[in-house]
Amino acid sequence: MDPIVQTYDIPGLAIVKIDGRPNDIPVLEIVLKDEYKGDLNDLERANGLPAGVLFRGSNDAAYSSTELAKFIEVMYQWDFDRDGAYECDDILHAINLAFWQAPGTQEFHRPDGGIYTDTLMRIMPPQPDRHIMLSFGNLKPRIRLRHYLLALPVLAAILGLVQLQIKLLPWTRNSVVSVVGKSVGAFGLIQTIIGLITLEVLVHLLYHDKPHVKSTMSPRTYGFFNKAAVYEEQAFREGSERWNTRQRIISCFAFGALHMVNLWYPLATILPLSLGGGLFMWVYLRTYRRVPFRRSAVLESSITHRVYNKLVLLALGGFLIVVGVAFVGSMLVGGIVVLGTFGFVQVGGRLIDTRRNRRQILEPSKG
Repeated sequence: MDPIVQTYDIPGLAIVKIDGRPNDIPVLEIVLKDEYKGDLNDLERANGLPAGVLFRGSNDAAYSSTELAKFIEVMYQWDFDRDGAYECDDILHAINLAFWQAPGTQEFHRPDGGIYTDTLMRIMPPQPDRHIMLSFGNLKPRIRLRHYLLALPVLAAILGLVQLQIKLLPWTRNSVVSVVGKSVGAFGLIQTIIGLITLEVLVHLLYHDKPHVKSTMSPRTYGFFNKAAVYEEQAFREGSERWNTRQRIISCFAFGALHMVNLWYPLATILPLSLGGGLFMWVYLRTYRRVPFRRSAVLESSITHRVYNKLVLLALGGFLIVVGVAFVGSMLVGGIVVLGTFGFVQVGGRLIDTRRNRRQILEPSKG
C-alpha cells in the first residue's frame, strides 16, 4: 500500500508532496526549485502561498487549477539529464491514484484531410514521442519588444520576396482561385464545373475510408489566433531539436506549402513563408539551447509567430483602409467633376439661350 505521505524530488524541477492524512482528502504541494528556468516561473501564485510554491490544493481545487494542469504537462515531458528516459512517470501515476483522476492530456494531431495536406505530412520529420496539448493562457502579456524586432523585418522580407518572385517568375502569381478562373475562360463554366466535380469524386473514392482527425488546438490557450500560432509551432517546430538539417528544411518547406490550402494564396508565397518558418524554428532552437525544455521553446516561437500574424493583419487592414479611402475619394472627386461639368453645361446652355432670345427680339426691331 502506498504511504500516506509521499515526497518526490524531481531533479532540476520541483519537490512534490502528496499528503493523504487530512480527513483522507489528499493535499498536493508543488515547490519549484531555484534552478528551474522554464515558463512555470511566469505563472501567478495563489494568494497566501509562500515564495516558490507553485501549487497547494486538494480534491476539486486540484482538477480546476491551471497551475497543476501546466505542471503535469511539464512532468509529462521532463527529461532533465536528456538520456531519453522520462523521469516523472511514477509521480504522475501517484497523482492519478491520489486524486482518482488527473487533468487529462489530449493527444496532439498534425494537420490532415485531403491528398495535398496528407502528402505534406508524410514528408515531415517524426513527431516527439510525447507530443501533447500545450496550454499558455493569454499570449498578449508575454509579448515583448524583441518579438516585434524579429517579426517586422521578416514581414518586410516576405512581402519583398513575394514581389520579386512574381516579377522574375510571373506564373507564380497564380493561385487556386485564379487557375479556376482561367479554366472557366479557356474551357467554359460548365466544363470547369464538371472537371471540379470529377476531381472531388476521385478524391472521395481514394479517401472515403480514411478517418479524419480533428485539429487539436490547446484548450487552455485563449483566443483563436493564439491557438492557431501555438498549433502550427507544435506541428512544425516542436521536436526539431532532434532533427537533422535536412529534416528541418523539409519542415520549413512543408510549413510554407501548407498555406496553399488557402485558395487565394499565390504560388509565390510558398518559399517566402518557408523562410518565415525558418525564423520561427531558429527562435525555437535558440530558446531550447538556453532552456532545454520543449514547452519553453514552443512558447517563445509561438509568441513570435503570433506577433508576425498580428502585423500581417494590421498591414492588410491598413491596405484595405487605404484602398477604401482612395475609392471613396475617387468617387467623391468623380461626383464633384460630374456635377461641376453638368452645372457648367447648364449655365452655358442658359447663356446661349439668353443670347439667342435677345437676338431674336432685336432683329425685327431693326426691320
